[in-house]
Amino acid sequence: MTDRKKYQKGWYQANKERLTKKRHARIAAERAEAGVQVRVYVRSGAATRRDYDIRRKYGITEEQRDKLAAAQGGKCAICESDAELHVDHCHATNKVRGLLCRECNIGLGKFKDDLDLLERAKKYVQPTSNPS
Repeated sequence: MTDRKKYQKGWYQANKERLTKKRHARIAAERAEAGVQVRVYVRSGAATRRDYDIRRKYGITEEQRDKLAAAQGGKCAICESDAELHVDHCHATNKVRGLLCRECNIGLGKFKDDLDLLERAKKYVQPTSNPS
């Protein structure tokens, strides 16, 4: 065994108890932090973590989101697919616009909600798309 390995092993043995206490304290702090996060949404009156997140991010309840989904027939407001729906909102006003599938929501995000860019994209795609 090299001198370095001997030193490391000796140091670990000498400090084992202190390191164990430090590790246990860190784990306890992480668990306490996780407990605080759970209590926050329970105290807010939210029934689920999902309800808490929707309220916090978009200012609507899960019930309002479900009513919006029912009003849209459970389909994406753009492509009308039956995929899982996500809340779409205006980033400038934070107003909820509707529910979109993941692909449509990401697509709008890539265009940064810029109507001019969307119109240019439409003109770009139109000549090669099939008439419907």
